[in-house]
Amino acid sequence: MSSRIVFLSLFLGLAAGTQSIDLQIDAAVKSVRILVAGREVAVLTQPPWHAVLDFGTSLDPRKLEAIGYDAKGDEIGRATQILNLPRSFAEVEIVLQHGKLGPTHVDLRWHHLQFVRPKSATIFLDRTKLAVDKDFRARLPDVDWMHPHLISAEMRWRDGLVARREIVVGGAVTDTAQSELTPIALRKISAQEPASYENCLSSDGVPIRTAAVEKPTAIVIFVRDPDPGAAVHALDPTHRARVYGFRDAVRLAAHLDSDTNMRMLWPIAKKFRDPATQASSLLFDSTTEADASRVGLIWLLTADYSGSYYDEPPRMAEAVAVAGLRAIGESRRRAVVLVVSNRQDQSSYPPAAVRRYLADLGVPLFVWSPTGPRPDLADSWGEVDDISNITALRAAADHVRTTLDAQRIAWVDVDPLRALQLHADERCGVTTVARLGAM
Repeated sequence: MSSRIVFLSLFLGLAAGTQSIDLQIDAAVKSVRILVAGREVAVLTQPPWHAVLDFGTSLDPRKLEAIGYDAKGDEIGRATQILNLPRSFAEVEIVLQHGKLGPTHVDLRWHHLQFVRPKSATIFLDRTKLAVDKDFRARLPDVDWMHPHLISAEMRWRDGLVARREIVVGGAVTDTAQSELTPIALRKISAQEPASYENCLSSDGVPIRTAAVEKPTAIVIFVRDPDPGAAVHALDPTHRARVYGFRDAVRLAAHLDSDTNMRMLWPIAKKFRDPATQASSLLFDSTTEADASRVGLIWLLTADYSGSYYDEPPRMAEAVAVAGLRAIGESRRRAVVLVVSNRQDQSSYPPAAVRRYLADLGVPLFVWSPTGPRPDLADSWGEVDDISNITALRAAADHVRTTLDAQRIAWVDVDPLRALQLHADERCGVTTVARLGAM
């Protein structure tokens, strides 16, 4: 039976800069190599199995690996995480405690972005439900570990989040069992749709199975200063939209297509900290989705923020990165719109890194200015669309609409990281939107 390595440090959000990692290691493992994007960054040879890594300023999606070796130098265990791609707000890991004849106990280790304790958990060995104690630990019955067995766990939190994990243990196997199709964005470059998308997408020259190519609904996530003053002055000086925002005259003055939903992600961060480890996370509130067939852009851009923001500086670049992460986590056509302001951005990520990150993910980024042209932002945010009047706003909306209309979502049989590196045969009339590693 293979030895296992388990990450006790789970990176569910964006990961950059200096980060601590902790591992759970079987006794047979004598050394561990830690790799980031295939490059060795640390070697551990004894407990505590802990390292401090510098992920740098880049937000590129990449693989974090821990590879375990026995006393002879043979690989006997491996654990992997993908950084900076969508993950759940809460996850659970199954950690096995071993005796002389095989696993004896199951420990559940978890991570929640708000660092709250789970309220309950269940553990099954095959179809047998195990007794779980207050520390989320269960004793395994005596079974024949020469044959494979399925250990499954489910953990619940009071906020409604549920995390599940399965591993197969026994015989020559200790692994997770997961295989899912990944949605990726394509862009049409030809008016004619191909009869089939078979062999249109490839990885390193090898064709990738494409289960379906669809044109689903679209989601546009807006990031805007909570203070709507500049947008109100430019687009709604009489406050007509704020009073009559759902009337046709206001709604149709500037709008997106009816198959598009819109959501605002506010750049005011809420910080959560784990008192035990001092780990922290920043979360951003977002609104519920608004149907573009019912809500126009003027109302959206001039709407009030319900929270307090006067004492909190905006983190615009970080919010844009989170918006991109959330957008790619949905199997829809997607875009992010940043509405710039004159307030100083307190983000820890530079705009150039965020622009590259959204390009890596295949999430188009549009930058709008309600105060007129902003040549001062060219080096940081790139091209900025002037939306200081309704005519200009319509033109900017047309740009977003055209981009979304050309998008398609393909379901491919590869993991999410590899999916961002696929190549499209342009003879099929499409190209990939993601540019991971190409900039």
